Amino acid sequence: MTTVAPVARARLAGGCAAATAVGSAAATASSFTWLPFDWPALGVAAALVVHAALALTITDLGDPRLRRSATTVAAVLAGLLLAGSAWAAAVHWPGSAPGVLLSLVQNGIGPLAVLSVRLGSVA
Repeated sequence: MTTVAPVARARLAGGCAAATAVGSAAATASSFTWLPFDWPALGVAAALVVHAALALTITDLGDPRLRRSATTVAAVLAGLLLAGSAWAAAVHWPGSAPGVLLSLVQNGIGPLAVLSVRLGSVA
């Protein structure tokens, strides 16, 4: 039986987290087009900016000097992401709790995967 080296496991986990984050960002971008904006591209841009800023903020958690402010910024960005996801799903599927829940899960799973890998490497 072969064992996987810790470096290979870290690369695999990082690759999976990155792929999950990209998939989650794509899902968020497509669902944010449901928002009642005059230009659907505005929703896509907002989704991608929030996802990118959240991913960058998560990487700042490794620096002890930035950890407190990074945690605060990440919490605000995560709140914006979840609020926007809930709003977009409520607009698209009015009165559908499963639709809203599914939207929250698919839009939040990417940042959670990046966070779990990052916290695993920091600890």
